[in-house]
Amino acid sequence: MNIIKKTFFAILCMALLPMRLWASDDYIYPWHHWQPEFSDFNMTATFAIRIDGVLQTSPDLEMGAFAGDICRSSFHLVESPFVPGLYISEGYNIQGYVGEVITFRLYDHSQERELDYVTGYCIPFEQNLHLGGADNPQYIDFFSSTSSYYTLVTDASQLVPGRSYLIANGCGNGAKFAGGQNGEEDERYAVDVTVANRKAYLEPAVNMTDLESVYQFELREVSGGFAIYDAVNQGYLNTTKKGVIKCSATQMVWQVEVDASGNAAVTTMISDKKKYLFYDGEDGSNSFYCTDDPSSLCLFAKCQLVEGTLSRLDINDPTQMYVVESGNVLDVETLTTVHPSNLIVEDGAQLITNSVTQITVQKNILAYADADERDGWYTLASPVAGEIESASNMTSNDFDLFYFLETVVTKEWRNYKNSENEFVNFESGRGYLYANSEDITLNFKGTLNTEAATYAMTYTDSRPDDLKGFALVGNPFAHNIKKGSGCAIDDARLATGYYTLTHSGAWETHTDDEMIVPGRGILIQTSEAGDLTINNVVASQTRGKSSHNAYLALEVEGKQGSDKAFVYFGEGIGLNKIAHFNNAPMLYLRQNAKDYAIAHYAADEMVGEVPVFFQASEIGKYAISVANEGLCFDYLHLVDNLTGNDVDLMGSEGDVPCRVSTYTFDAKTSDYASRFKLVYQLHHDIEDMAADFCYFADGRLVIPSIEGETTLQIIDLSGRIVSSQMVNGSYNQPLNLNAGVYVVRMGDKTQKIVVF
Repeated sequence: MNIIKKTFFAILCMALLPMRLWASDDYIYPWHHWQPEFSDFNMTATFAIRIDGVLQTSPDLEMGAFAGDICRSSFHLVESPFVPGLYISEGYNIQGYVGEVITFRLYDHSQERELDYVTGYCIPFEQNLHLGGADNPQYIDFFSSTSSYYTLVTDASQLVPGRSYLIANGCGNGAKFAGGQNGEEDERYAVDVTVANRKAYLEPAVNMTDLESVYQFELREVSGGFAIYDAVNQGYLNTTKKGVIKCSATQMVWQVEVDASGNAAVTTMISDKKKYLFYDGEDGSNSFYCTDDPSSLCLFAKCQLVEGTLSRLDINDPTQMYVVESGNVLDVETLTTVHPSNLIVEDGAQLITNSVTQITVQKNILAYADADERDGWYTLASPVAGEIESASNMTSNDFDLFYFLETVVTKEWRNYKNSENEFVNFESGRGYLYANSEDITLNFKGTLNTEAATYAMTYTDSRPDDLKGFALVGNPFAHNIKKGSGCAIDDARLATGYYTLTHSGAWETHTDDEMIVPGRGILIQTSEAGDLTINNVVASQTRGKSSHNAYLALEVEGKQGSDKAFVYFGEGIGLNKIAHFNNAPMLYLRQNAKDYAIAHYAADEMVGEVPVFFQASEIGKYAISVANEGLCFDYLHLVDNLTGNDVDLMGSEGDVPCRVSTYTFDAKTSDYASRFKLVYQLHHDIEDMAADFCYFADGRLVIPSIEGETTLQIIDLSGRIVSSQMVNGSYNQPLNLNAGVYVVRMGDKTQKIVVF
């Protein structure tokens, strides 16, 4: 049956286009924007087209098949005779020669313009190859792309034969790129190109309309190195006897090296001497030369931005580079690549897919200021599987890479570079501490993690310090995850929240509401040993623990840094407070003789106090702020136990109980740590309270009906019990109280009264 279908379809196509298979070079395709150049060989293929996941049906849409800039065929769409509603290419012949790579573009006749859609789909030309059919066509997915640009090369794996590059003498905003003629035939000179964020933006890059003289080149692999081909002037990078860079038909072998900071050395051997490609801006020539002087240049590789939701993205050509730019998300159902640098996920971007494929995920690292200071830190995790070398430049310069062993009390932090045969692979789900002496962009390259990661949590009973039960784990995926019920990290044994180590060396406290971004490691705490599973659950598809969505956030700031603590009302496990690596101030909560960065208090305790401890890192001024996230209070004060200052955090806006308030104070390192306390009265609307059971009038408290003997308490808003007695039947007694707001509690009933 399939043979009959294909035969019928071939006859149908020949009937629709009777001259197509035998057309001469002079034949003009009617109704076609692109006219193919014919060859002695052909292959056949049948296609269906999707744009951003939507199957296309318009006859105005034309797809061109190209080998470079040479059109090898063009197709309109017709409905398949075998699958109603499926529109396929009306022709199937593709001209070409062995060695050519066929790529595809779109034209819309209704708009009379070429469409700004791109595809990663391409096929190597193979004589007599047949792809697809009328009932099972090859699908080509095109997708929207905002712009193309050239991005700084910081990884030698990005040097791919056939990929387009720019060569420049600098990486800053005023980069000088190798350009066009300089008076003499084919000599290279410098052209100014704007560089933003270490990217050379060209709009659009393929047209080069305002930068026609910029020197674009391809690396062509030759024995022992590369030949650098000028794609604009169609010649190879060469030199004269004076070392002037020219464009000629003669191949010259070049070596190209690039370090983690994007500094490249472009060298060649002339008369057994190593020569460097060099930019001379000193003598006014503004030219590129080949000299004995070592010189660092910069290479920029051409790439295409990609984002949004796609059904599939097939990148079958190693010369293609796609980038998910920082701040953007690519959600693709089916993804294929042939090389890790085919798809780069920048720091701050996300890739959502279940396809097992090769990618590069970047992480920006700022250098530490002083080797003797405890700064420059990052908590890292790898989104790809593999050895240390999968982050190709991680061991560049002077670096530190620590992992954490909770079972070892005295040397729990182990430095990879000082270890022998203890640690060679990035473990999926494990976190690491990292610092480098230089500003670099780490390139985690390899096979994308898509499966759940398992980490063995330990709990060392004999451990005497606050690190008991802690583990440094990390996000093993290329998308954001969260910690909490129904999230990627869902484990009832874990304490609320987690830590990350800041660049300055402070352990920063985070709530479960905060995203754990790709490449980030986190320090978490368990209450018992056992395996922890980190599931492939996208953070945007989940919420954190419902009981943990409301809290008070406290933050103190000083000259040497800041610190945070959180107060939750409801069940949960508190997060132990741990000491910073640096001299940042300390802010923590004391509960049951233990110190916490996150503490839980009973939700049914309407009135109470929270002891807030503070340690100054130096003599000076500090500011403590309190932010309310989802809680409502009738009374919320911060009391300075040292000075006696009582700060009303509700202020004059008591009817709007969700505010941020700040208190500034002086502190010394010798001050007692028990510096502050929060005094609160939680608020309930009248509909949420039990029916009024008492009233206060003429100085008397009246409770008309009391069922059985129970305890009656009068509590002021500092949490102090001013009266407590047993009552039964009814109550009608005068109250000798100062003016203010009080809480009357009788059994499980609570009511607020105001004394004038």
